[in-house]
Amino acid sequence: MAATPARAFLERNALCRHGRPSHRRAGSAEFIAKTDPDLLYVVDRDSAIGESGKAAKQVLDNKLVNGTKAAKGDRIVYLDPFTWYLAPTALSSVEGMVKAVGDSLS
Repeated sequence: MAATPARAFLERNALCRHGRPSHRRAGSAEFIAKTDPDLLYVVDRDSAIGESGKAAKQVLDNKLVNGTKAAKGDRIVYLDPFTWYLAPTALSSVEGMVKAVGDSLS
């Protein structure tokens, strides 16, 4: 079974305040439930930059997200924020990214 490309879909459909597409906006629980992804990758940007507030795991722990195929199949993958947000072009980060995605698909 092929995984629903939820991240790409979220990026294509999230709009910034000017109405232009934005790949750095969080998808709402309602949107995630509506798209019902098979697999969901999550980067906790706030923890990467030291912002206070709820962690991404806490935010996504709700009835809407828990009803998705990704949650029911234990296929919500929390990616390392340093690797994916702070240092994504470092060689060790790229290696870590490939491993994280590969591990999530096996």
